[in-house]
Amino acid sequence: MADQYQKQLMEIVVDKVLKKYNVTSSVELTSAERNKVKEIVEKMQADVEHFLANQNVQISDKDFHEAPSQEQPQPGQSGGAKPGRTFVQSPNNVHNVKTFINKKR
Repeated sequence: MADQYQKQLMEIVVDKVLKKYNVTSSVELTSAERNKVKEIVEKMQADVEHFLANQNVQISDKDFHEAPSQEQPQPGQSGGAKPGRTFVQSPNNVHNVKTFINKKR
């Protein structure tokens, strides 16, 4: 039902644009042009169907796996974490956050 309304609205818009630029219907498409238009329409239709299929999908935190830890230090390297411990370095480290407090006057 919604397809019918969309089709009717598109016909009105296309008719208005064609009248605005005085386009006549005497121009015919070649078979190559028809095939190209058909390919484009099929791609657009596939994109729309993909979008509509993914529109109602709900994603939660459980759908994402934990981020792999960044470069693991090799045992025996100096300056790294102790062997046997996993050390994950993140740009959102709360220990690096600075807190600014407004002083009362």
